[in-house]
Amino acid sequence: MPCPVNPYKDEAMQQYFCSLPPFVQENIMQCNPDVQTLEDLRQCAENLMKSK
Repeated sequence: MPCPVNPYKDEAMQQYFCSLPPFVQENIMQCNPDVQTLEDLRQCAENLMKSK
């Protein structure tokens, strides 16, 4: 099932973003809209999940 909102054009980034818990997706959308690479996205998501 596709994510309702997915800001990434890169397919690998889209798939990873959609695999994240909703609270992580929301935080990334609100706080880190400038993530440019899959590695940046992974690091951001990992940091958010560690803090919860």
